[in-house]
Amino acid sequence: MYRKLVLFGLMFILMSACKPSTSGGISTTELASLHTELMALHDSTMVKHGVSLKMIDQLDQIKLSQPEGSLDSIRDELDRSNEAMMDWMAEYTDPVTQDSSALNYLMDQLRLMKAIAQTQATAISGGKTILETKK
Repeated sequence: MYRKLVLFGLMFILMSACKPSTSGGISTTELASLHTELMALHDSTMVKHGVSLKMIDQLDQIKLSQPEGSLDSIRDELDRSNEAMMDWMAEYTDPVTQDSSALNYLMDQLRLMKAIAQTQATAISGGKTILETKK
């Protein structure tokens, strides 16, 4: 009898482990997937952050030799995108719960990161245009 009870308990645990865990209708797989997408976007944006910082230095060198208004404008855009990235990183925290509030938080953070990435891409594109015309 004891063996059957232990065997039944083990089978129950194994069967429970095969199903995605849910909390309030939100699967941990869904949260993990969203978190992974957010962090992948963050990582690719950080790579571009380095490009942006290097571009600012190049624009500053051009400005020293030939001041121009458009350089200030694109440099400001690059600075704003870099500041937005730093602010996001300072404020972001991984959710501690695994419920709908965590899902909503990650979705909001993903939207913010996409906006930062878009602003950054636009600024880098404008910077490249200026740098190419100055070569």
